[in-house]
Amino acid sequence: FLDDQVQEALYAGISSVRRRRWHLRAGQAIEQVYDANIEAHLEELARHFVEGNDAEKAADYAYRAGRNAVSVQ
Repeated sequence: FLDDQVQEALYAGISSVRRRRWHLRAGQAIEQVYDANIEAHLEELARHFVEGNDAEKAADYAYRAGRNAVSVQ
């Protein structure tokens, strides 16, 4: 969304159950679309799986994103 306030207003109007479901679907779609280049999307994947309440995938992607961040320095 170009405007953060529009995004926040729309997001607030969605039930928490629906938000979790959409985040899970978004994470799964990113996994499929970027399968060959998943490393470039680790932070985004971690966020979607945290919001989607998939602790196992969220932890895996967050750990991998952290390792990549440390290796860049």
